[in-house]
Amino acid sequence: MTISNNVIWEVQTVGSDDNGGGFVEGASGVDYSQQASAQKSGSDLTMHPSTNTMVQPVSGGVSSNDIGNIVNISSGTNWTAGFYEITAEDGTYWTLDRSPAAAGEVNTASYKMGGAFASPGRLTDVLEFYQTGAYIKAGTYTLTTATAGSGGPLEISRGNRIIGYETTRGDNGRPTISAGSVTGVTIITQINEYINTFAFVKNLILDGNNGTSVNGIALKPNHGAAFNVKCVNCVNGFTSYGAFYQCVASSCDVGFNAVTAYHSYASNCGTGFKVPHGPVRNCISYNNTNYGFWADNRYSSASAVGCIAANNGSDGFYLHFTGYMQDCISVGNGGYAYRTPNYGYCIRCAYYGNSSDFSLGSGSFNDEPIALTADPFVNAANGDFNINTSNGGGAALRSTSYDLGG
Repeated sequence: MTISNNVIWEVQTVGSDDNGGGFVEGASGVDYSQQASAQKSGSDLTMHPSTNTMVQPVSGGVSSNDIGNIVNISSGTNWTAGFYEITAEDGTYWTLDRSPAAAGEVNTASYKMGGAFASPGRLTDVLEFYQTGAYIKAGTYTLTTATAGSGGPLEISRGNRIIGYETTRGDNGRPTISAGSVTGVTIITQINEYINTFAFVKNLILDGNNGTSVNGIALKPNHGAAFNVKCVNCVNGFTSYGAFYQCVASSCDVGFNAVTAYHSYASNCGTGFKVPHGPVRNCISYNNTNYGFWADNRYSSASAVGCIAANNGSDGFYLHFTGYMQDCISVGNGGYAYRTPNYGYCIRCAYYGNSSDFSLGSGSFNDEPIALTADPFVNAANGDFNINTSNGGGAALRSTSYDLGG
């Protein structure tokens, strides 16, 4: 037997990485994982004389409230350290999901039951083996080591769900995980991919602290997704072909690098979106020093639909080879509004105030271009990219077949 895949782990700034850290969702006991300190602890955990899955916390005692909580057995001669689920109790002994030592073992072990973890990295030690989830409570968690695990970056795997919150689970608050002075790391990395299992990350801020070679989050293609995550001060905010929804990158060398992105936003980066393969849909790239949307791989087939590039230092859209751009808006960029050197497609693409308009290869075509004579946005400088009603601006878009549904 092993720990249930229904266990939910908890991280809080006031916790301890020596705590039990988890509770099985739906179990009959009381969830002690959402408190700072362990509910029970000691160095007197004793084995049953004849049953190797039963243990007695001598000084702590047992209760039906304990069922479903996780016990962290940290040390003990002839004991196997690890995390164990309490599946039952008889008034004297806990029954665990598996055996931590031989029945009748005379040596005792140290343990903690209940209490949250203190660092997101500690989840690495449990998530790789179970398709379980975890909540991270609001606060700032700063890395102290470059090694995944306690105090370090977080590695996630098959079916894991990592969700931040403010005060109550589900309130969509966003705790911060900062690289601090640690360099050469990716703060969250998906290390494995399995058919029909997704890793999912939601409601976090990842701060690279402008460290050397620090990336925000890397997820596996078709097996990893993030929602409402913000990456700041990283080399690459979002990377490695994962799918990102309603995410934000700011002050990164590349905001979104080699990803699939939907309804996401990049600003004050070097390049907003670098998309050699994956599609981007309804995304905004604003005030970046280089490209808004860029696919430099000549063999790529990147596409941008319903996207906005505004006030970027170079081209708004530069999609190499078979670049496909539809219902996009390019405004005030320092280079071309749209550029594709080979076989690109522009369909109903609008432009205004760029240094140049189009640079399309001989095999490309530009269908229904929309030349604007005014800014089409309500207030781009303050982040409002809704379409206005100005003549020659938003009104010109509203009078065409341009898709305003993004």
